[in-house]
Amino acid sequence: MFVSKEAKDFKAKVAEIAKGTFPHEGEVHVDLTVYRPKRIGDLDNSIKVLLDSLKGIAFEDDKQVTSIYAERRDDKDDPRVEVLISNGQH
Repeated sequence: MFVSKEAKDFKAKVAEIAKGTFPHEGEVHVDLTVYRPKRIGDLDNSIKVLLDSLKGIAFEDDKQVTSIYAERRDDKDDPRVEVLISNGQH
């Protein structure tokens, strides 16, 4: 599988931001809001990259994720992803 430089940079930034976070054990629920800078990009692609980036940081493996709530919004001045990870399902 080929991983783009952009994806590698994103994963490194996630690891930097989440430094000091301990991985959850067991099942986890993920709430996320993706604020994109332009009206382009699929929400499902953002979810995949984000979960891959959090593997080994917020949880050991993405197979622990039993539920996801995700929404997409636009914010050209402050693009970001807000994430809340909790134990169990919602």
